[in-house]
Amino acid sequence: MLMTKYIERLHTHNISAEQLPFEDEMFDGITSMFVVHFVDDFEKYLKEHHRVLKKNGFFALTGRTSGEKAF
Repeated sequence: MLMTKYIERLHTHNISAEQLPFEDEMFDGITSMFVVHFVDDFEKYLKEHHRVLKKNGFFALTGRTSGEKAF
C-alpha cells in the first residue's frame, strides 16, 4: 500500500503557526488544517509557512470560511 511506504516521513506538530521552529526551505509540503481562524496575524502565518517551504513545494490549508465561532 502506498501509505505504508511513506508513513515514516509524515510528522504532526502542535506548535505556533506564526513562529515555526524549522529551518528555511525545510519542507516539500505543508498542510495546515483548521488553524486559520485561530491565527492572530494572518500575514505572519503565511510568511512563516512560505519561509519553511521548499521552492515548488505545496501548501494546503483547510478551515471555516466564516469569521464567527462555531461554538
